[in-house]
Amino acid sequence: MAQPNLINTTSCLVDNSAFNLGSSPSEIAGSRTTVSNPYVNKSVKVVSCYFSNVTSSTQIFSANLNNPGNIVRYLAYQIEIPAKSTIVLITKDSPVYLSEYDALEAFSTGSNLVHAVCNFEIYDDA
Repeated sequence: MAQPNLINTTSCLVDNSAFNLGSSPSEIAGSRTTVSNPYVNKSVKVVSCYFSNVTSSTQIFSANLNNPGNIVRYLAYQIEIPAKSTIVLITKDSPVYLSEYDALEAFSTGSNLVHAVCNFEIYDDA
């Protein structure tokens, strides 16, 4: 796996993703696929990630880093989000970097009850 050189970056693109989380992990930034991966030879800097509970009862979510070998490292594990509130997991002051084939994933205990919004920068040295 090639590590992009951020000193010789040829482009930096800003993107975001928004998901209604379900009970199985959703890739909210990056991609761990090895076929047709749009992040090959790129680095992703996750600059913010918000998780909102849109119900009137407490919900639980988890977020992790994953790669094609299914090596999972949790950033947050079974965190309770109070009713009608938001948890900020990642900020620009403490970003998370993803190499090619790494993904930031999240899931919750209920389907479509927790919404996730993630903002990230894509660095390319090609």
